[in-house]
Amino acid sequence: MKHRSPSTLTLRFAAIVVAGFVAPAGVAEAQRRPVPVTAEPIQRQGKGELVIPRGFVPPAGMCRIWIDAVPPGKQPAPTDCASALRNRPANGQVIFGDDPPNRSKDKSKVKSELEQSLGDLLNRR
Repeated sequence: MKHRSPSTLTLRFAAIVVAGFVAPAGVAEAQRRPVPVTAEPIQRQGKGELVIPRGFVPPAGMCRIWIDAVPPGKQPAPTDCASALRNRPANGQVIFGDDPPNRSKDKSKVKSELEQSLGDLLNRR
């Protein structure tokens, strides 16, 4: 059996200790909080800018109530547009999802007229 010098054992021990500290550091780096997506204005309002991050825009055919002074992660989930218009609070706005690109212009015109009349009915309260 070959005997090792004390310096070789010390170096191996030091290498194991260093590896023990370096490996968890990589795991800890992977668990950092995600960097928030930069918010881009997608709709302008009279008083200022309504800023909605792209990941929070409702899907096509759906709407979302966007409440002022509430962080994006705490906003209500997307819902159907009739419910969003009906349940919109005074400090909120309804954000409409994009229409699918294959819809005909006639249907989108009817839809926008229906949304306008529905919005007018709800705002009379």
